[in-house]
Amino acid sequence: MTYQGLPPVGELLLPELEWTPTAAENTGRGGEEIETIFLHRWGINDWRGEQLQGIINEFEDPAKKASAHIVYAGERPPHAPDAGRCLQMVKFSDRAWTEAGDNARGVSIESADSIWLGSDPRGFARLARIVAFLATHFDLPLHWQQAPNTPGNKGICRHADGGAFAGGHTECPTIDVSLWQQFMARVQQEGAHGGFRPSWGR
Repeated sequence: MTYQGLPPVGELLLPELEWTPTAAENTGRGGEEIETIFLHRWGINDWRGEQLQGIINEFEDPAKKASAHIVYAGERPPHAPDAGRCLQMVKFSDRAWTEAGDNARGVSIESADSIWLGSDPRGFARLARIVAFLATHFDLPLHWQQAPNTPGNKGICRHADGGAFAGGHTECPTIDVSLWQQFMARVQQEGAHGGFRPSWGR
């Protein structure tokens, strides 16, 4: 599957970012540098109005041992009350609890299922803009890093690419290679377009 009729590159700006901190994180990165951006999906196969709050509740509870740097609700139509919302729950300088063995080197983005199920073209495009900004900001190559577990292997990857070392989420955010390749192509286009704001997030 691939999206048809995506918004023009550069049309969708970075969303406003809500700061919603969680205690489910580790202070600092233990001397490791950010080398990888990991893409995730929530894992809920239908859109419900309370979905984002459920993710927030999950990530605010340290006992769940799960969190993410960025949580993005996508851009579904107005009947979805969380459309367009984007949260930061962990500072980029700290580790989120998302990729297990890769936590110290990764920036994690949790995104709505609708983006990866083919029903949110605007969310797909804006998510690519977010990833392009972060990769540019952290001086990472805009390419699919299929072997993210080795220090020095920089880039952008699916959570699934990390395998068991990154938590074993083998279908996250998608196993549709055509869709993922379209996403990476869009990230590269957004990066080439540039025009990013000076800073975004903490």
